[in-house]
Amino acid sequence: MIRRLLAILAIALLATSCSSSNTLATVNGTDITKDDLYRIYPDYQNATVTDFTGEQLRQAVTDLIVLETSLQAASAEFAVVIDDAKIAERLVNPPKRYVSLLAQDGAAEGITEVQKQRAVVSLLLDEVSPLLVEAQLDGWAGVLASHPEYVTRACVRHINVATEDEANQVLARLEDGEDFAALAGELSQDTASEGGLLVGGDGDCLASWATLDQDLATMVSTAEMNVPLGPVQFGSGYSVIRIEDRTEPTVDELSADPMQYLDLNIATDYYYSWASDVLRTTDIEVSPALGTWSSAGFGISPPPE
Repeated sequence: MIRRLLAILAIALLATSCSSSNTLATVNGTDITKDDLYRIYPDYQNATVTDFTGEQLRQAVTDLIVLETSLQAASAEFAVVIDDAKIAERLVNPPKRYVSLLAQDGAAEGITEVQKQRAVVSLLLDEVSPLLVEAQLDGWAGVLASHPEYVTRACVRHINVATEDEANQVLARLEDGEDFAALAGELSQDTASEGGLLVGGDGDCLASWATLDQDLATMVSTAEMNVPLGPVQFGSGYSVIRIEDRTEPTVDELSADPMQYLDLNIATDYYYSWASDVLRTTDIEVSPALGTWSSAGFGISPPPE
């Protein structure tokens, strides 16, 4: 009964907000309509739907507001335009980093509007983030000079022990010529990494370290290779590490295809910081039946009861 009442509330909110107009919200005067909502969330057209609440409806409209705001700002600030050709290409040939994001949900056939929306977000991230990083860090030469960990990938082997003293003992044994992988098998608390080699979910050891501890990230990106280093705090203890492979792009390579190298988490942080600033300064209005736009919380607050 409660779910049915909540569903009725959602439908009532949508019907009320659209009773005299097709408009759910405006972004700098551009309408977001019920047709926009139905295109991505077609079940909202079903008056018997039982799985939506008023809050879910407000979140769906919020998502449309955020996307429209970002598209407008990307065009105005950076001349970035996401057109149908770019969306189609992204869905047909998604970069590896977005394959799971753009995969089809459920059993539906063909390209869905949700996939298209996700493709637009991924394209915005790819086109806007590098411009933000470049501008804030004095170009790609500045990135390589001040934050090489943003674009560097490395294969790292480690031996993780409980205390700093134990890590120093490991260093001493390595200096005496003992084998790193063998010591990892004997001593390391990390029993999942064979021979201490750290690998990603895809089995590749060449990984970005940008979002880990800053000292460790810098060490992995700049220190001498194939030399035991440490102790460094890592996980639940202290590690001795050895960098066995490393790739760092040139300025020209970064300029040509920055997102091939830029850590996705770093890119996302820059993008969402920019998008948050944009949302604070954009003229956004919401249908009173849905509530009021909150620039502090970046969402729609429910109308007064």
